Amino acid sequence: MTTHDLYMVLLVGTGVLLLAVVSVRFSRWAGLPTLLIYLGFGLVLGEAGFGIQYEDAALTRVLGFVALAIILNVFDTRDEIDVDEITSLKG
Repeated sequence: MTTHDLYMVLLVGTGVLLLAVVSVRFSRWAGLPTLLIYLGFGLVLGEAGFGIQYEDAALTRVLGFVALAIILNVFDTRDEIDVDEITSLKG
């Protein structure tokens, strides 16, 4: 892998990350679940869309589980938790 290839991977990865952050705002505005938006990104970026080829099935599986854990734990649950509601449960 050349330096140019590394820069392209970082550029595309950064673009996808920024698009994911913007999609949280869009999903709130549209009233859609964030997970549905991320699923759409996967369809667009995958083999059916832009044609990103996945050659290592085991690596793809691990990355998918890690991405799902990040989405569910960080983005989706944090947006739906109301801090005032939790503090009122303390008694």
